[in-house]
Amino acid sequence: MPADAKSDSFQQDFDKWLAETVGISRAFQDSLDRDDDWTFVIKLHAMVELALTHLVLSRLPESAKLEKIISNLDLNDKRKGKIAFIRAFGLLPDNAILFVQKLCELRNIAVHGLKRFNLDLAIYFKGLENKERGNWRNAITTFSVSRLTRAQIDLALAHPRSTLHACCISIMIRSWYGRPGWASRMYQSLIRERSPRQD
Repeated sequence: MPADAKSDSFQQDFDKWLAETVGISRAFQDSLDRDDDWTFVIKLHAMVELALTHLVLSRLPESAKLEKIISNLDLNDKRKGKIAFIRAFGLLPDNAILFVQKLCELRNIAVHGLKRFNLDLAIYFKGLENKERGNWRNAITTFSVSRLTRAQIDLALAHPRSTLHACCISIMIRSWYGRPGWASRMYQSLIRERSPRQD
């Protein structure tokens, strides 16, 4: 099967899983390109949370009985939230866990206070202090299956919408497969397609 056909088949299977299991339609995904930055962040957070709920449930016996309980857990509570289960089961690598935590923080910045409705991601990332920028540098490496150079990471931060989207897609793909460390050629191909491009 040609590489393009494999990629199309992979995308169709992934979209089907997102729609039927997680509840994220293709139309919802496509709407991200039209959203302002505030809405974009809120939607990405919701998508990641739904996918990670599925990931946690995939590790629990009688998950159907636990779905409502797990769905209602806070995502970012390190002691008793979904991220605590994900860390305990080793379901995501450290950089992906850090990305989820940073995305949760960004979402909280967006929702607390009406003045945040005009969130501009490019301005937000340009204004980060060194320590916070370093945290984001580590967090966004989750979108790549290979080691990134400092220049590539800085380029990714300069294109925050594409980068945040790529990181979310990589986490959702890991949730689909339900096991850490999975990185097939199709995964790499899809992430490359979603990754920020150097102009």
